[in-house]
Amino acid sequence: MDEVNYEPVSTDPPTAAMERSIFESYIYIGYSAVEAAEATRVALARRLGSFDISYEKNIQNGMSPKQAQALRRQEIDDFTQLWPIDQVAQVMMDALMERGLSYEDALEIVNEELVDERSPDLEQVEDALEEVVEEELEEEPEDEDDFETEEERIQEEKEKKRKELMARIRIVPASPSYFTGKPNFTDDLISLKALLRKYQLLPVFPPGQAPRVAWKSVEQYKAMVGAEPVKSARYHRLLEILKRLHSINSAIMPEEVSDTLARYKRGVDLSQARKKQGYVNADGISLGVGRRKTSTARAYVVEGEGEVLVNGKSLTQFFARLHDRASAVWALKATERVDKYNVFALVKGGGATGQAEALTLAVAKALLVHEPLLKPALRRAGCVTRDPRKVERKKPGHLKARKKPAWVKR
Repeated sequence: MDEVNYEPVSTDPPTAAMERSIFESYIYIGYSAVEAAEATRVALARRLGSFDISYEKNIQNGMSPKQAQALRRQEIDDFTQLWPIDQVAQVMMDALMERGLSYEDALEIVNEELVDERSPDLEQVEDALEEVVEEELEEEPEDEDDFETEEERIQEEKEKKRKELMARIRIVPASPSYFTGKPNFTDDLISLKALLRKYQLLPVFPPGQAPRVAWKSVEQYKAMVGAEPVKSARYHRLLEILKRLHSINSAIMPEEVSDTLARYKRGVDLSQARKKQGYVNADGISLGVGRRKTSTARAYVVEGEGEVLVNGKSLTQFFARLHDRASAVWALKATERVDKYNVFALVKGGGATGQAEALTLAVAKALLVHEPLLKPALRRAGCVTRDPRKVERKKPGHLKARKKPAWVKR
């Protein structure tokens, strides 16, 4: 490297030495004298500015100006001593990597050639670089005929670029809902809402006239989306949108809507499915099942003289209250068939009232098998409708389901 004379701008000896070392480093990299001088002024101003900031912080922290100035002087001296070897090491790293060496190999060579305990020797750096070049020349170049066809070479280049790209970019989830915990359910809900917004102005069936359809249960839906933790309440929100889309008049329903609805339907056609009918067996016995609260009753009805047995006991023995006895045979009394049929019942669960009212529904269903024309009379008597009411649960902080403790002012 040719010697280039440089007159430092700084009059302070340590700063001037630092300025000269910065200039020589830029000359070594390949800068011209003018470019190196300009870059030196910028680097020096930036570095001295950091020293000034450190000096001001020390003053603010309570250090005396004399101590802060001495510390600033020491920092400049340390930087002046460390700058040349750090700069040469960086230049050497860049040169080695430009010639094809990996970062690890270049770092190993720099560590071997430059140690912190000795000053940098530019001739030593040049020798090390020449050795690297000779080793590269001794290696055989890659044979361009390794690929049999041009397509294989192009494919290899694409694969190489893909690997380089994958090393730099982050992996993006397939769905924006990936981090919700229920990505498939969230995507389904969003897509159904978008579909409803798109076709919400289409004519719909009048209430109650839309074709019946069997939707998938929440368990079947979980199996469809990969066992995601979908709660029943959230699935009901999805069903509400499905029912609204299903209410669109089938004559003008878009194919996009029908294909989407088919994904959530069960393989059962309720429009053609018929309710299972009761029957009278060879012995003339019909069966009816009824439920009330937590009670279940099975009533076997056959033509007879009006005998009633409940769990093998007579009606008066099984039910102590008159109201429960009347409820058990209310279907026969309302149709004036008390003395024309025998009833053999099995009840379980719940209390006496629940069992008696469950037996009312069971006897009514069994009686309808014998005489279907009694259905209007039994409906007016309230015997064919299932009572869905159940005991309301107790709430925390309440004495009972709704009763609260007495309020005390103080």
